[in-house]
Amino acid sequence: MRLKILLSLISVDGVNRQCSASPVPLHLGEAGVTLSSYQADTSGCGLPRSPWIIKTPSGQRVNISLVDFGWNAGEETEIARHPCTVYGYVLERSLGMNTTFCGGTSRESHVYLSASSEVEVALVPQTASAFLLTVRSKTFVVYFVT
Repeated sequence: MRLKILLSLISVDGVNRQCSASPVPLHLGEAGVTLSSYQADTSGCGLPRSPWIIKTPSGQRVNISLVDFGWNAGEETEIARHPCTVYGYVLERSLGMNTTFCGGTSRESHVYLSASSEVEVALVPQTASAFLLTVRSKTFVVYFVT
């Protein structure tokens, strides 16, 4: 119960309190954005019917990481007994890529680095764990070797 209260106090920039059945656009600035499973479950934002659409300026990529509060080193939880507890999906439409991300294996992990400047993120509703996704822009640099 304490964990849910803590997560409800975390500010999630750019996310509406209640969502309808349509995508929720988020434009990443320099600071990025933090998305929470608790916010998704209580507001409906970021769930499959209303995924977050994350956009960065052209030439940048979307970098997503997971902070899993359900993981506890040395303690076998219901989540840890399964090889992949699906927390959500990242869809990169421009490439036709749909990537599943899982939790329960470590406190922090990398989820996805896009090839383009736009992805959709949808969380599985009512997962057994509380978690945050940190989303940042990453400049894409191309080096030419002569």
